[in-house]
Amino acid sequence: MVFISYARKDYYFAESLAFHLQRYRVPVFLDAKDLAPGIDWQQQLEAALDTASCVLLVASPDSVKRPAVRMEWERAIKTGRRIIVVLFRKTVLPPELTGYQRVDFRARFDTGLHALIQLLAGQTPDRPASTFLTFPPWILIITLTLLVPLLSYFALADWSTGHQGHATGNDIFLWIMLPFFAAGFLWFLCLSFLRRRMGMTHLMACFAFPAIWSIYPLLRYWIAGPANLPAVWQTAVTTNPLPMELSSALTLIGVGSILLVQPEDLLRWTPTGKAWGWYRRRRLLVAAGPDRPSPLRQITRYALLHHAVDGPAAGRLRQLLRSLGASETLNASPQDTTILLLTSRTQTPWLSQQTPQLNTNVLTIVGSRIGLPNQFEWLWKREWIDFRHWDLQRLDRRRGLLQVPEAVTNIRYPRSVMLVHHLLCALAALAFCLFIFANPDFNKRPAGDDGPPLERAELLFISAICIWGGVVAQRFLNRTVSEQGFDISWKRFLLPATCAYAISAIYRAFTRHAPIWRLLPVMAFLVAFPFLLAGRRLQFNFWFPSPGTSKPGNTPRLAAGRQWQTLLWATVYMFVWAYILGIYDTD
Repeated sequence: MVFISYARKDYYFAESLAFHLQRYRVPVFLDAKDLAPGIDWQQQLEAALDTASCVLLVASPDSVKRPAVRMEWERAIKTGRRIIVVLFRKTVLPPELTGYQRVDFRARFDTGLHALIQLLAGQTPDRPASTFLTFPPWILIITLTLLVPLLSYFALADWSTGHQGHATGNDIFLWIMLPFFAAGFLWFLCLSFLRRRMGMTHLMACFAFPAIWSIYPLLRYWIAGPANLPAVWQTAVTTNPLPMELSSALTLIGVGSILLVQPEDLLRWTPTGKAWGWYRRRRLLVAAGPDRPSPLRQITRYALLHHAVDGPAAGRLRQLLRSLGASETLNASPQDTTILLLTSRTQTPWLSQQTPQLNTNVLTIVGSRIGLPNQFEWLWKREWIDFRHWDLQRLDRRRGLLQVPEAVTNIRYPRSVMLVHHLLCALAALAFCLFIFANPDFNKRPAGDDGPPLERAELLFISAICIWGGVVAQRFLNRTVSEQGFDISWKRFLLPATCAYAISAIYRAFTRHAPIWRLLPVMAFLVAFPFLLAGRRLQFNFWFPSPGTSKPGNTPRLAAGRQWQTLLWATVYMFVWAYILGIYDTD
């Protein structure tokens, strides 16, 4: 049996390696696959290490820095186990590992797998793997489809200032800031992919940028001609059609590679928890054995442990377990299941106090995006359920697929919660677009002209609506707003203020003979807004914290860090409302 030692960020590679080795009838121990739930994980790991004939160390910058991985290969050296270093990414190995055999998986996976099979069988590999490429081929192809359209954007853009022989202060500032902007742009849209900082959703969002600036104007050019193109695109399309067509083709190749070809290299390259579930199911060679139903359906008696702040969420979980025929007990016996509910609001001191009470039959349920400190890493070694969608049917569809270790730090929310968040983001963005629609001359004033005092006061009022709407949406996602505070925010301020301002915009549009029909979708949204929230209220009530516990103070929690969902979606809806209101078409 071979033991695979790896860092959590490299889980998809280690999992793929394990299942490919099983195809060659090589017995493999992978902790997420083989650790039995409810038993001391450290004892199981040590036993597996001591009985393994070989330890495969997945070498990467992350595994070299991980103490748990170091403990595993140090124990293998101490007990005289054979060690083979599997080079997944370029890294500097510790001096203790310099004399051990290596297999290079940085280029082609199948070549490295063939060499590894020969080494495990005691044979000499036919020929050493080429070290010319230090990235998998598909990773290089996808990188080029990201990099070339980005570089062509900067190459084809018109950077002329429009001034005759002299530069203004704004021009000088632009040229000073342009390298920093370009470097940040290049990192976000391309280089972060090579550094394995980019998940699949982020990757597809990066393809949206060249699609917008190259494919969209080309389609308009081919269908309606150059006269209907915005001025910002006319020069690029009419004078450089071939480079734009090549850039568009590369973008389509990248998107087609991900959605149609689905290279397994991309799955192995993606950081843990940031791959699409359907992509993983399609590309992963699932280990032999029958599928098992959701662990929630196997519970007959349970004791539920949760922090006081998660009372409503615990009530929702109790209701679900009751519908499945499970009964709750206050004092769990060794035969009963202890359910530990963890969310982003769970306080770490409380979790430390519960540790002695956790018996061998523990099932951890993750109810929201969390991050675990190092002292609670043992929880990932036990059986756990990713229940962030709060959808039992979705959980049942994932049976037979291993839970990804530490995959709950990425963004995932219940559908009802995301609907409310989208509604709030759209409401906040609508207020600002209504201001531009009601004041069409706002963007035409020269620099330094702030407009009349009444308009400045109006802008401050609209800014307050936008900011407060974004704050409420963000706090709702983070479960830091109480149910009462949420109702007061949207019922007494956000919705009435936006409706009143929409009526004012309609009146001003009527007086200046603007197209009032553009405001019909706005009024429909404002009318539907309270009904959509009221209709979903019972479905997202569990998301609020318990009354009186909405201010955690400085107590450490299982929070997973900041996220920019609210800012992203508010910006998207701002563009959508601007298009609906015809702001781009104003002269």
